[in-house]
Amino acid sequence: MIELTRLNHATDLNKLPVALYPYYQDYIHSPEWQAKRQERLEIDNHECKLCFSKQNLHVHHVTYTMLGNEPIKHLLTVCHSCHEIIHNRKFNSEQLY
Repeated sequence: MIELTRLNHATDLNKLPVALYPYYQDYIHSPEWQAKRQERLEIDNHECKLCFSKQNLHVHHVTYTMLGNEPIKHLLTVCHSCHEIIHNRKFNSEQLY
């Protein structure tokens, strides 16, 4: 398990800009996103990369700078609880690489 307390605070790169909300909602329901999401889940063995849970999995965008054309390395499988921690700025998910 990655020790969350030793990681720095998140940057604004892992916060979705308000202007992208409508596009993001359409994108995460697209076949393109579903395929990319499935690929990341398979790479990560359908397991949260922070706590190793296999329940309630999300695929987190480490950065939104390439939303819609993001490389697979910009994605991370996390459980719901860890995803909440990431977005509450407890640490910078970019440091997981």
